[in-house]
Amino acid sequence: MKKYDLVTVAMRILGGDDHALDIEDIAMKCEELAPGSFAWRKYRNQINLELVGFAVRDAKKPKYGGLVSGSHAKGWRLTAPGVAQANKLLADLGSDDILQVQPTKHRNLDENRNNRELIRLRESSAFKEWQTSTEASKLALTQLLRINAYASQDSIDVKVARLAKVIGLDEEVDTFVNYIISRKQDLL
Repeated sequence: MKKYDLVTVAMRILGGDDHALDIEDIAMKCEELAPGSFAWRKYRNQINLELVGFAVRDAKKPKYGGLVSGSHAKGWRLTAPGVAQANKLLADLGSDDILQVQPTKHRNLDENRNNRELIRLRESSAFKEWQTSTEASKLALTQLLRINAYASQDSIDVKVARLAKVIGLDEEVDTFVNYIISRKQDLL
């Protein structure tokens, strides 16, 4: 089940076809129906209201059927298509079912960020130089780290630490990142 469908079902159960609902009530019902589907990344027992808001706003979009109307300030209501969709989904469920919700991009934000950084690193001139000669020029390394001659040691440490987050994703890149770490002092 998509997350925008989950909020639609939760809203139907809460009476969102009759009156406007607060996002917090929707969040609590979603947690009851599909535990952890809107959980914080680090503290899995906490509900992330921002993710619930994303799902409700998705349900409002015409491309997903315009299932919901309203706003955060005025509250959220089901539209006629939303009621029909929620009723269909509820009919397909047993009364004791815990819903299985598909993960979204939001849940994998760190993973997506690390994958983008891995691609950026592999396409850099510093990485290409290093692959050919196990060395990379200071210029190529500073371009990769996005630093200049005025960069402080602290800013270099932060940039290298960010780059180190990709360690473990690719063995060759691991070796390259360790090479950068060993050259950190040369970049000042």
